Amino acid sequence: MSLFDISEDEIDLREKFKNKIIANRIPINATVFLTNNCNFQCKHCYVQSQKNKNKLPLRIGEWEKLLRELKHNGCIYLTISGGEALSALDFLEFYNMAYDLNFQIRIISNLSLLNEKHKRLFGSKKPNSIIVSLYGFSDKTYSEFCDVQGVFNKIIYNIKTLYEMGLNVELQTVVNTMNYNEISLMNDFANKNHIKMSFYRNITCEIDGNARPLNYQISISQELESYKILCDEDELKQAIRTNNRMWDNGYKRCFAGLTNCYIDYQGNMFLCNHMQDIKVSLLEEGFGQCWESMYQLRKKYIEKSNPCSNCKKRALCGKCTPAFENLKKSFKFPFPECHANDELIKNLNLELDNNERCKV
Repeated sequence: MSLFDISEDEIDLREKFKNKIIANRIPINATVFLTNNCNFQCKHCYVQSQKNKNKLPLRIGEWEKLLRELKHNGCIYLTISGGEALSALDFLEFYNMAYDLNFQIRIISNLSLLNEKHKRLFGSKKPNSIIVSLYGFSDKTYSEFCDVQGVFNKIIYNIKTLYEMGLNVELQTVVNTMNYNEISLMNDFANKNHIKMSFYRNITCEIDGNARPLNYQISISQELESYKILCDEDELKQAIRTNNRMWDNGYKRCFAGLTNCYIDYQGNMFLCNHMQDIKVSLLEEGFGQCWESMYQLRKKYIEKSNPCSNCKKRALCGKCTPAFENLKKSFKFPFPECHANDELIKNLNLELDNNERCKV
């Protein structure tokens, strides 16, 4: 038997372990938004209005206190994000501290600010993974979509360098009207360099409900063509099966407030990326009180049905209640994508139902 084979007993044990973590609300995953600063101004960004307003960011000593509290309460996996994570003035010190506390670290970055100090640090203290947001495959696209000049070649060089250093590098992109013609180039680059790449096609409105990012959503015909170009129609069908199982008791299940917590650059905890308007200060309230507040917010705002709950298309595009309420600030329900997905389902010959099994 292969070393990597997992027996049914082991799978069952893992499931029981996961359920135990959920039942006891152990915050095993934490995402820290180390800074609000970002050197990109991407057209699709759902937090554009919040960027570059770093008012009274935490000092490194305060971060150390919070990291130790996270560790004490059971956190293992730490995601460092932003803004642009590498733009944080204390990134190197923060990373060293988190690594020495034995967190399993994932970094999300556009990689344009990577320098020799970062490379030396990652070479000696390797993160679990570095997720690189790739926004296109030319300087022209980066200039028009991200409002930055002359960074594309540097980013490609940095991706190759980190990969050659033996680091676990993954790529991700949001397919949009401005990079659509370059998705095959991005895919070819990833395949040629044996790097995993994920293509996301759904653009959301800003957290305040502003629909501006949706101007860059690709059309249904482009979406259909993208599945052919990337040969990932089967991945879509598998995602539909998985997404259908994420609906339970009339609401879309997630782990916010159960195993996942989110902390901003000022040390405030909030429920999830779709609900950043209600925050509780970790420095003032302490971890226990903040974590309990997240559970109460979850019961009030997430564990709540909405019109997506009983829709046949919920496995394809169904919104959790916070995301639904954000979109409702700009559109009446049914939303434009509700009608667009009717066409997508028809063209892909999908048959959706609301049972646990999804026919594809």
